[in-house]
Amino acid sequence: MKSVTEYVDVYRERAARFSNEEEVRIGTNELLKELIEDFGIDHLEESHETTSIHGGRADSIYSDVIIEYKFDEDGMFRTARGRSEALFGRDASDRGLQHYLINFTLDEFSNHAIDDELFCRRLINKVGVGFDGQTMIFARFVEAEEAADIFDRRKTKALPKTLSARQHLRFIYEHVEDLDLAFKKLILLLRSTSRYCLSTKTLTKEFGPRSPLCQKTIGYLYAKLESELTANTRISTLYAEWLRIFGVIYGKQETDFTAFRASLAKMYGLSPKLDPQKTLFIIQTYYNIVLKLLIFNLLQSLTDPMQKSRRITTRRDILELFSGRMYTKLQIKNFFEINYFEWFLFASDLDKTYINDIEIELDNFETTTSVIKGEVVEDVLRDVYANLIPQDLRHLMGEYYTCGWLVDFTLDKVGYTGQKELSVLDPTCGSGAFITHAIKRLQQSEKELGNDEIIKIATRNIVGYDINPIAVISAKTNYLLALGDISAYKETISVPVYMCDSILVPTVYAKQKTGKAYNRVKTKAGKFVLPVMQDRTESDLFLDKVNACADKGYSFTEFAELVHREGEISAAYLEDPCVETFYRQILELNGEGGNGFWCNILKNTFAPLFTQKFDLVVGNPPWIGWKSMSDTYRKRTLDIWLSYGIFEKSAYDKITSHDDFAMAVVYVSMDHYVKEQGKAGFVLPQTFVKSLKGGEGFRKFEITRDGASIPFAVNEVYDMDKIKPFRRFATNKASVMIFEKNKPMVYPMDRYFLCLPKTSKIIVDYYDGYAEAMDKMVMIQQAAKPIKNDDLRSPWLTMDKCEMDILDRFRGASAYKGRKGIEPCGAKGTYLVNVKENRDNLVLIENLLERARLQEAKDLGVHPGWVEQELVYPMVGGRNISKWGINSHLYMLVPHDATGESVYRGMEEGRMRVEYPRTYEWLYYFHDFLLETRIRSAKFFDKEQFPWYRLDNVGSYTFQKYHVVWKEQSKSMTACVIGSMDDPYLGQKVVVTDSKVLSCATDDEAEAHYICAVINSPIITKIIDGYTIDTQRGIDILSNIAIPKYDAAIEEHAALAEKSRQAHQAFIAGDADSIKRLEKEIDELVHRLFA
Repeated sequence: MKSVTEYVDVYRERAARFSNEEEVRIGTNELLKELIEDFGIDHLEESHETTSIHGGRADSIYSDVIIEYKFDEDGMFRTARGRSEALFGRDASDRGLQHYLINFTLDEFSNHAIDDELFCRRLINKVGVGFDGQTMIFARFVEAEEAADIFDRRKTKALPKTLSARQHLRFIYEHVEDLDLAFKKLILLLRSTSRYCLSTKTLTKEFGPRSPLCQKTIGYLYAKLESELTANTRISTLYAEWLRIFGVIYGKQETDFTAFRASLAKMYGLSPKLDPQKTLFIIQTYYNIVLKLLIFNLLQSLTDPMQKSRRITTRRDILELFSGRMYTKLQIKNFFEINYFEWFLFASDLDKTYINDIEIELDNFETTTSVIKGEVVEDVLRDVYANLIPQDLRHLMGEYYTCGWLVDFTLDKVGYTGQKELSVLDPTCGSGAFITHAIKRLQQSEKELGNDEIIKIATRNIVGYDINPIAVISAKTNYLLALGDISAYKETISVPVYMCDSILVPTVYAKQKTGKAYNRVKTKAGKFVLPVMQDRTESDLFLDKVNACADKGYSFTEFAELVHREGEISAAYLEDPCVETFYRQILELNGEGGNGFWCNILKNTFAPLFTQKFDLVVGNPPWIGWKSMSDTYRKRTLDIWLSYGIFEKSAYDKITSHDDFAMAVVYVSMDHYVKEQGKAGFVLPQTFVKSLKGGEGFRKFEITRDGASIPFAVNEVYDMDKIKPFRRFATNKASVMIFEKNKPMVYPMDRYFLCLPKTSKIIVDYYDGYAEAMDKMVMIQQAAKPIKNDDLRSPWLTMDKCEMDILDRFRGASAYKGRKGIEPCGAKGTYLVNVKENRDNLVLIENLLERARLQEAKDLGVHPGWVEQELVYPMVGGRNISKWGINSHLYMLVPHDATGESVYRGMEEGRMRVEYPRTYEWLYYFHDFLLETRIRSAKFFDKEQFPWYRLDNVGSYTFQKYHVVWKEQSKSMTACVIGSMDDPYLGQKVVVTDSKVLSCATDDEAEAHYICAVINSPIITKIIDGYTIDTQRGIDILSNIAIPKYDAAIEEHAALAEKSRQAHQAFIAGDADSIKRLEKEIDELVHRLFA
């Protein structure tokens, strides 16, 4: 079969003799007839000189492709006027491609009902082609964020009444002057009319877990892995290495995944006894196979659309395809390579049918969709992988995807509109949303450069790193799809997405990099010394060249001569002895069966060492709490956290630390990746600047590693808490923060934006487009500064700048201290109890199993028993507290004395056995569980010093007469006063609180009411709400408001105490009007108090 170029060469000879439009039409249709027959494009509906009932006559129609022919000896489309005539018509009444597309779409519904959605869906599938015998125009409608009037009554007859005049569509066109490229694109368009469009929906349908192809392939691969894992050392090594990386990323025990065994078995038709981690490995292997075959199909289609995919017949074919050696005319580096998920290449008796079946199914897809419909550069793979794994399992592994509008929002705010001179890095790129959107912006911004130059700039300037193997494969695939038509690109494309630890690698090797000409790196194969090269591109080229030559067995002399002759790499490097040593190491490893892995591994694993710094760093780093990280990764990265000083506490404490991995990403990025005066834009938890729990070290905004002193500032914060961009998957408090390097942080920072839905009923959806999301949102500008004037690391107070200045007089040191309630250390479902009845000094209790979170506690079940009444107390938790009163209460078993040393230590075990034997016996049922949870979760527990049932946060204050209590988690400040309670089972007893309640204890009832009135007042509530978040209203509530010590002799003090008593009485009476009146009076008194 001839190539497209050969057909076009013959056509050019004919076209040279064309003298009018009719000859162009006849000659072109003859060529198209040959191409359609030779390529075997089926199901095309062909017609010529076709009239639309809505107006206009098309020269030729091939299914959804409408062709308009023109002629001019000098090339009609080489002038703007000629192109305009083809697109829009000669005058106000003449029609061009724009209205041919509209009118022939309407013709399809002349006998059927039509609505906006149906019309738009059909219209965007059609393509108009203008051809003047020399160059082509491709025109079509695409989806648009803004609605526009696309109809012209003079050019479209009898518009159906069921259609809106304005549609979310825009008309676009492309002028292609290269005739070979134009005909190739036309063939792809004709071919696409009988193929599936490449979209998340179609890919999921054909390759998702419900498809027979997916189920049988995963079943086969699972069985093959099971049978080969023990005997095949190559496969066992690759699986073990994947498992190691898997453990580093997720840090989960195998038992954490067993809960998903049944759902995985049902989803894929596997045995209920499957191994969840092996199943995940197989799912990722399957996904990897689909992606690599998809890109291979794309490359074949782009280089020669006349050819169908080559069938795989031998093991060598499979090896060549997945290692990138199979000939496709396009050279793609850093994509087709052997990695974890190519383990099946080493399996004995591999059944090639499963690979071929996937390739055959892909032939039903138009894999060139991203080329013929260039706007399709979204993450088309996002939902495919998401649908392969149960959602809860993905979230257990921390896998969340950033919605497209939030990506564009971040790029906008960091200042990237597609400038060709700017370099961009996403250091935790996931499946590549930020880098593909950056490519899209580059393409739109620099259209005049041409596709080849765009590809060159993108692959040089837009880079991604990630540690997750499957995320990297997704990102590389999305990157290639985003580049569009790469068929005419003559140079090698090296995909700049690398599988590496972008946080650990640069910091571990930071000291050796300064002023050195070498990179010394350690691997399982030993130590390597590599030259520091000019940039990442040159380093990649060097490693690829070493790999290629060593793979062919070239000696170092032959390698050096080749480098000299080709001139791609500076020959000066060859004079360095380390280069020869390195080459010989790789040559030796390949000779020992290394299979050419090591240069690929070095290129990816140590990519951060080979790169220059970037103008902009962007992304949505993983939000993983320090406490949730694996022990392995905590130990490996501990030095990073300590060297940057970003722990919330002065000492490392893995149990109580609330810091987040994303904090380390920001600091490492500002240090190692951002250029001087460069910027970074990250999607981060809003808690980093607003929370007392975690963030203290983060808020110093200075790189102090190894004696450095490099400031950076937060230029802008966009608080998305009310927008909830991850609402479909999580309730994370998201924000977008923009940082600038070498700029000191100055307060107040007046660009803190509160992002809100325009109305309470509006939801900004995950799948909204950028313009649509922005149209649903309003931004209120506020100012921000640390709540404590003498502590720049304290949580930020955010509010209107004018208000902030006025309210400054309320801030300062307080006479009071807040405390956290009793902490059961993971055993809340044991210590919280129901009291069923009482008898003498005993009560019958049973543990509240529904409040247990840990599976070990649930397995122990409900345990009833009689215990001594003295150690059971009424208890209020967060859900029991309302403003000005409690709405209910529970009970808690507290095995501590109310006075003396054991109030803190817990009652001595010997005394407990003798004086409270019933309670001891009841608790002993939970002995092993309670001891294990104390050891694992208690702050200062020592089993040699303390009893196994000890509680945290118990002191003499716990049993004081009165407490001002407030919820840790509430939309706004919610406080009340509690004292003792006359309980029907326990008699008169002090009320205690659990760990979700904060309190201030006193023995003076009036003082308690005074404090409560102050913190419940509208003005103080506004300040508290301004520097806390609704899940963390902690003990700092009191420490940051300058509340004077209570003095009954001061009029305002006594009046506030009395107003609080009245508000509590009104709460009991359900008198909302009185509460409203009292709050207004309290607010006036508080203003006077602080005057």
